[in-house]
Amino acid sequence: CKDRYVRQRCLVIINLILEKSTGFDIDDKLLQKLKSAYAERSRDRVISVRSVAATGLCLLQHMKEVDPALLRTISQNMRYEVNASIRAIYASSILIHPVTMESIVLRLRDDDLTVRVAMLKNLEHSSIQDLSLPLRHAIIHCLQDRNDVIVKGAERVLVHWASNNSFLSLLSFIDLDKEETTGELLLNALFIHEQNTQSREFTSGVSLTLSELTELSSFYLYCAVRFLFEHGRESEIDSLIPDIPQFCGIVQNCLFSATMTASTQRV
Repeated sequence: CKDRYVRQRCLVIINLILEKSTGFDIDDKLLQKLKSAYAERSRDRVISVRSVAATGLCLLQHMKEVDPALLRTISQNMRYEVNASIRAIYASSILIHPVTMESIVLRLRDDDLTVRVAMLKNLEHSSIQDLSLPLRHAIIHCLQDRNDVIVKGAERVLVHWASNNSFLSLLSFIDLDKEETTGELLLNALFIHEQNTQSREFTSGVSLTLSELTELSSFYLYCAVRFLFEHGRESEIDSLIPDIPQFCGIVQNCLFSATMTASTQRV
């Protein structure tokens, strides 16, 4: 149809039907036609038409099993769409999937605040295990954003991760070799959350014995001690490291072991 208003109204009506059809089975041929029509209209020169088409494409993600071709279309549209409000539509609803990860990382650095907020809101209940390493790092680096809304959004994602993983397993999902700052940002965000909520759940629940000290946990202890010292909570350092000489001895043994094997210089 050449009439912009008619194109828009038709898509709006179909979107309403799709929203009410989550429990119904849609014929595969019809579903394929809808995907093609929405993909075409998502490149329409009229912004209002592209906006409605973007909503429709996101609705189609959940009609049946995951369609990688559809996700590629949505991912590419979100990557190259010039209108921020339409990018926000994609960001708020795009399925978290290996096909879409790269575009999600890009939108976390979007120039428009609403797009970044929508993207973080979408990621709020994501599992860290299901995200690529670049995406994990991108979320954590949102903690350095100048806008407090973005920082709070990133903190909510991290607190969700922490509620489903232990500290050490959480750190194991981040490549500290390449970017140690990422690990420190993550832990500081969790410590600050703990302090703001008047809880000691994170630091008191570490339950690390010195005999269990590893390269990863020593990095954790370094971050914890540094944070507690900088925030005037020196008395709590004793509960983390009750025996300083023994702690130093174990670290020294770790260093000696690492140099003997010559397998890594990470320590």
